Amino acid sequence: MSIFEIFQHLNNMQTRIFAVLYLAFFSCIITSCSAFSKEDMFHIYCGIPYNERVIKLKTIFIEWGKASDNEAQKKNEFLFFQYFPCSFTTFDSIYGYYPHDKHKGELRPFVDKHLELFFSLNMIPYEIKVKRIVDIAKEANWDDGMEFQYYLQQHIVINSSKYFKEIQKLTDEEIFNIWYYFFDGPHPENYNDLFKELYAKGYTLNKNIAELMQKAYFKLLSEKKCDGH
Repeated sequence: MSIFEIFQHLNNMQTRIFAVLYLAFFSCIITSCSAFSKEDMFHIYCGIPYNERVIKLKTIFIEWGKASDNEAQKKNEFLFFQYFPCSFTTFDSIYGYYPHDKHKGELRPFVDKHLELFFSLNMIPYEIKVKRIVDIAKEANWDDGMEFQYYLQQHIVINSSKYFKEIQKLTDEEIFNIWYYFFDGPHPENYNDLFKELYAKGYTLNKNIAELMQKAYFKLLSEKKCDGH
């Protein structure tokens, strides 16, 4: 019996979804990911339960580290992206610091290694990865997401135009929050040169994004000055 005949006999919807992704993934390997032009193929696991996501991320990361060939590594990279959080709320619940809640922050010890892998995934179309990053950053705050902020800063500086293209799809409130998060920290004044660089780039690409960036950065400076920092 072929895999397509087997698929026709599957009654469980979750199993059907996995089978579709299984076929699509190996099509991706063959066609250099041209099969993944639709974003929903990369966001199908956004609503899965906490425990399942934690187990999958932990297991997939281990399997990725042990992969002995390129095909196995690509498969695990694809799966890791699938199960990686789609929002900051989910990200924080898994990687946040919750010393008194054993049901949250279970992957806190692995946050740096997991972020390093996530931001370096090569087989995911870059625009799809940028959308996931922006979706997380638009809700983020520095107190609970300083590790994510570090990687976000590096990637926006390197690929400003791609990020600005995705950020411009957001509401003004979301754009403001991204930049507020981007420059937040104990000493936002230390980001003055970075702000000037990004503001200049942003002004040529999208004036509204640049102005909201400026508004967020100046608000941070004003708040820290009032706090005595």
